[in-house]
Order: sequence, then C-alpha cells, then structure tokens
Amino acid sequence: MAQVARGGTAYFYVDGVLYELAGTFKVDVGGVIRTPVAGPSGMVGFTERHDPPMIEADLFDNPTLSLFTLRGVTDATVQVRLNIGKTYQLFNAFQTDKIELDGVAGTFNVKFSGLDCQEIFG
Repeated sequence: MAQVARGGTAYFYVDGVLYELAGTFKVDVGGVIRTPVAGPSGMVGFTERHDPPMIEADLFDNPTLSLFTLRGVTDATVQVRLNIGKTYQLFNAFQTDKIELDGVAGTFNVKFSGLDCQEIFG
C-alpha cells in the first residue's frame, strides 16, 4: 500500500490573502449537537442546538500585517487548503475572539466563525 500524507503542509487565506501559518490550525465544520434527554423512566429522546462552524489558526506576524484589520474582519471567506487535497471554506465569516500577539515568538491566534462551511475534495 502506498504511503499517503495525513497532515502537514497547509495554506490559510482570508478573502484571498495568504497568511503564514505558524503552527496549529483547527477546523470545526459545525452542525447540530444532540444532547440525550433522560427521565426517571429512562431515555426519552434528545434536544438539538446549532453549533456554528469555526476555523482557528496560529499565524506569524510580519511588518505589513495589521492585527487591527484582522480583528475587524466581517463577511469574509476564510479558506484552509490541506496537502491531502481537501479544502475547507468558511463563508460570511467574522473574527470572533481577541487577538494577542506573542512578541517574542512573533505569533498570534485568530478565530473565525461563519454562516456556512464547505468541504471540497480534490
């Protein structure tokens, strides 16, 4: 059986602008979360709630990158392209959390949520 990449090289874009990944990134495709409901007589079913899709990444700072601009991102398309041939796109995305720059490492973490996430193969 041929060896196949499982992870590693990846590319991170916000509205078509490539940012330099500094470390980890996470993709949460969102969807419905179901919680079991039980009463004294046993299981009766479940409740549902919507869980928004999210993309989070550790990025490198650089002399032309504005943390203020990233902090203000709304209605964007956020994309992660993986070396295994898959791409995740987050639509109508907005930045969700504070951005803290680690000045020694030159890195920061950024989180986006959006209205819809799409998985593209190949």
